[in-house]
Amino acid sequence: MKRLWRSFFEPRVTDVRENSTFSQSGEDVIVDFLFRLMAIGPVRYLDLGANDPVKFSNSYKFYLEGGAGLLVEPDQDLAARIALARPRDICLAKAVSVGEANEVEFFKMSSDTLSTTKRTTADRYQAETEHRLSSTFTVPAVHINRILEEFDPQFGFNFVSLDVEGMDYDILEAWDFSQWRPAVFCIETLTYTQSGDATKVSEIFSRMRQVGYHVYADTYINTIFVDGQRFVPAQWQNL
Repeated sequence: MKRLWRSFFEPRVTDVRENSTFSQSGEDVIVDFLFRLMAIGPVRYLDLGANDPVKFSNSYKFYLEGGAGLLVEPDQDLAARIALARPRDICLAKAVSVGEANEVEFFKMSSDTLSTTKRTTADRYQAETEHRLSSTFTVPAVHINRILEEFDPQFGFNFVSLDVEGMDYDILEAWDFSQWRPAVFCIETLTYTQSGDATKVSEIFSRMRQVGYHVYADTYINTIFVDGQRFVPAQWQNL
């Protein structure tokens, strides 16, 4: 049994990239380990709020390892960059939404990682940080469940990266977990601030517990949740 336990933790050496990270705080490496621990693969990802195709990407590591998935990014310039850098993926140049409108306002910030479709979030960033609102315009939008209806049959998503600046909880609340239960989520759960008083978004944790997911790891900025129907920590206590 000890030999089995060691096999989970011994790094694979088939590809040097497997020990590389592109995420902000090594989240992709943790997710990779978790998928191997659960004996699930390959990783098929849905990257909501993808931003850059490589930098701080939670899905690029899996792309390099031969995977493919759907990236959703409303910033047209970033979407074009994604399509060029990752031709095996599909990039949906739209905003993920929780309403039925075909378009939403997009607030492009001076730091594109903070761009948002939520006015209150853009206003807070301007009031509390050095980042400014560069421009405001409308972008195409699609409901999260419509995205899943259209693309999950093609990919069979088992990993979701969610970082949509102020809309994360809204998307999780609208998500139909009775139909779509990816094995693993990586969600930004920390509010952005430059004053050092960042707080965790407690509603996200409550929502994920409500639908049967539990925390596997936390990197301060992001939290990795795993489906309790697929992974039960008690199973490993006697190893």
